[in-house]
Amino acid sequence: MIRTALRFHAPASLGEATRLLDEDAVAVLGGGTMLIPLMSRGKRCCQSVIDLGRAGLDGIEDGSDELIVGARTSYTALAASPLCRARVPLLAEMAAGITGGAQIRNQGTLAGSACYANPGSDAPAVLVALDARLRLHSSSATREIAAADFFRDAFSTALAANELVSHIIVPYQRGQHAYQKVKFCEGSWPIVTAAATVAASGTRSLTLGGVCATPIHIPDIDSHHVDEQVSHSLRALWSDELAPGSYRGALAPGLARRVLARQEEQGS
Repeated sequence: MIRTALRFHAPASLGEATRLLDEDAVAVLGGGTMLIPLMSRGKRCCQSVIDLGRAGLDGIEDGSDELIVGARTSYTALAASPLCRARVPLLAEMAAGITGGAQIRNQGTLAGSACYANPGSDAPAVLVALDARLRLHSSSATREIAAADFFRDAFSTALAANELVSHIIVPYQRGQHAYQKVKFCEGSWPIVTAAATVAASGTRSLTLGGVCATPIHIPDIDSHHVDEQVSHSLRALWSDELAPGSYRGALAPGLARRVLARQEEQGS
């Protein structure tokens, strides 16, 4: 139960929302699937909540050669979008398989997951794999940052206290992709995720999530030396209540081989 008194704001525009960010102890509400449970358990305290539901940030737009995803766009909307399925199928596949069932997919958002930066969630590694950028707004400035630079540590990002994510920009995919993950059951967070994509150079890329605090991106993966490349890329391994780092590290090479094999099958 949330026991503290809160000021609740439902701004009707992005500009109004960013002006409210200059207040002290503000929390931005997207889908609320992470913020509300944290506040209920007393792990997130704030004086004001800014609900983006009326700020016009729930669209999916065609940006000629990239997909522009509003911060309030749900996983369900992404998975159902013909544009997303046709142009960025990896993103649509990830959105359709989010843990937690229809309730979470209907309410949860890609931007919210990115801002929470749970190492074990699907979104961070997929955004890095797709060379996505995040558009950040404050009351005085707008900037864009690559997903690879946005995720700083476990539950830590480059987002400043007076900024919010308005959009996520995802270049249209080239070539075949594949996505695999390991989790204990339908309702659990992933233990390790793996995305195989085609890099801008035309070479195959591999991105691993859940193994370390931030996604591991290998831009030129060689099918004949997967184990060595994965092992050399790993940093301090991530441990939580679901699995120790040693287990995640042991899973990573095998999952990498599996996702690359699936990518090859789809391209044949």
